[in-house]
Amino acid sequence: MTRAARFWIVAAFLCGPAGPRAALAETLGAPAAEPPDSLGAHEAPLAWSATYASRYRFQGLDYSQGRPVLQPQVSGRLRGITLALWGNLDQDRRELNEVDASLQGDRDFGSLSGALGYTYLRYPHRDWEPTHEVFADLALAGPLQPALSVHWDVAAGRGRYWTLGLSHDIPCRGAAVGLAAKLYAHEHYYGMTGIPALETSVSVMASWAGILFQPSLARLSAWENGHFRDDQAVSAGWVLSFTCSSP
Repeated sequence: MTRAARFWIVAAFLCGPAGPRAALAETLGAPAAEPPDSLGAHEAPLAWSATYASRYRFQGLDYSQGRPVLQPQVSGRLRGITLALWGNLDQDRRELNEVDASLQGDRDFGSLSGALGYTYLRYPHRDWEPTHEVFADLALAGPLQPALSVHWDVAAGRGRYWTLGLSHDIPCRGAAVGLAAKLYAHEHYYGMTGIPALETSVSVMASWAGILFQPSLARLSAWENGHFRDDQAVSAGWVLSFTCSSP
């Protein structure tokens, strides 16, 4: 069976009567330069965003060797189901080296919201195997907006990774200042178990001419633990990003 066939079989399952959803990213206030998350999906039928970041940090790991990246996304939403395409463009090599296609369904239960979904990840111009993930997200409304995202890589990665986040928005003169913290954890993900990093960030969101603008500065803190030690230790650092998106 081809990969495309597998994708549409899963899509049909998720959209069916028993179906759910799946993939978080910047819903926990997704870190700078990390694929957007499910709970942060736009309510509009069609949505777009583009992020320019000083580097591509995923779960605290540097996927762009400290080089800047451009990350566009488009999504469509119908009856609680969202289909999204996300890409990572390496600005140094001028090439697209990651494409993620995700399908998710969201549900609200009062102050608690959740999502289930599926993501297909492909890596053009990299010698990495394509892979598949299923995921679940939970978020609780409140002053600190706690959120939890769990992704299970069922193919190449053969493991899980977790993101636990807290965030708080402060209205400020027609804009909003966002403060966020995210703790990343791996469980046998590509053979690695441990806590890669803790991310803290500050961002500002404002609207002008029908477009949302969001500059963000994130600090990644790391310490040796589990498999993340010696030559596998994660380096601390900063990520500066700027995102434009549909309202």
